[in-house]
Amino acid sequence: MMASWPLCTVATVFIKRTCLTHGYIVPKIRGLWQQAIRRPNRWTSNPTGFGRSADVDGSHGLREFASVNGSDCSDGGSQDARGFFISTPIFYVNAEPHIGHLYSVALADCLHRQHSLCGLQGKLSTGTDEHGIKIQRAAKQMGRSPSDHCAAISAKFATLFQQANVAATDFVRTTEERHIQAVQHFWQTLLHRGHIYRGRYEGWYSSADEAFLTKDQVKQSGDHRNNIMVSIESGQPVDWIAEDNYMFRSCSILLFLWYIWKRFI
Repeated sequence: MMASWPLCTVATVFIKRTCLTHGYIVPKIRGLWQQAIRRPNRWTSNPTGFGRSADVDGSHGLREFASVNGSDCSDGGSQDARGFFISTPIFYVNAEPHIGHLYSVALADCLHRQHSLCGLQGKLSTGTDEHGIKIQRAAKQMGRSPSDHCAAISAKFATLFQQANVAATDFVRTTEERHIQAVQHFWQTLLHRGHIYRGRYEGWYSSADEAFLTKDQVKQSGDHRNNIMVSIESGQPVDWIAEDNYMFRSCSILLFLWYIWKRFI
């Protein structure tokens, strides 16, 4: 039987682990990814104040930090001429940013600055995920349209990162036209190459957690009269969902991924 994963799961694993990790990119995949995301002014457009370089040259402390992994940055260069790409999570805009969001961005910023100290040219991308049932519900509770809600919360994320002096080269909103075009290009390429097919997926789904759960992850709530099922971990109610969906032919790349990552297994 053909092994299959929901496309969103595959995209996360395929793009972040295969395409975007420390420059270990197979040329064919790299070409596909670059075609999808490279647009005019992809990194130079600066609608939110991002796009500046990491200001680390004058910091002795950061130079010392840069040598932790054994990189010789004393001459301002590196033996490794490969570039690098670092991506933070794209944050949901169902609520305002908090210190947990800033923490993950700060870690990525430190890594970006370390690489920059070693003379490597790279990108640090962050941004907001502006799609989902939780966002729609949050907008309704605030009495505004989803688009207005997304714009307001996304601006707060951008402001927070600027105030923290995060040297991100780009801030991407998933509702932006450039992101939509990139996703459409990537999707059409996968479809054209036969990696996507239509199938039926069903299971217990938690709208609050935005996740499908197995039968071992749900239980009946205390209210036996209404026969409500909830997530064991979060306590949130779940519904049985059955829907047509797009599936990824994972078997077509599993051997390829194993070959790339076998040294980590």
